[in-house]
Amino acid sequence: MNKLLQFNAYMIMLILVIINGLNSGSIVFFNQNIVKTVLGQQYARYFYMVVGVAALILAYRLVMKIANAKLKQKEMMKQV
Repeated sequence: MNKLLQFNAYMIMLILVIINGLNSGSIVFFNQNIVKTVLGQQYARYFYMVVGVAALILAYRLVMKIANAKLKQKEMMKQV
C-alpha cells in the first residue's frame, strides 16, 4: 500500500508541474494565465505554492536517483 501511495503522490506532483508548465506557455504565447482565470487570484497563489513544493520534491527525487545510480555504478566497477 505504501508503494501505491508514493506512486499516486508522485503522479499528482508530476501533473501539477506539467499544468504549471502549460500555464507558463500560455502566458508567454497567448498572454493568458489559465490558472488565474480558472481558480481566481487568491487560489492561484496557493496553487503556485503547492506546485513550487512539488517541483522541489521532484527535483530532490531526481538528484537522489542520479546519486544512487552513480553509487551503484561505482560499486559495480569495484567488483570488476
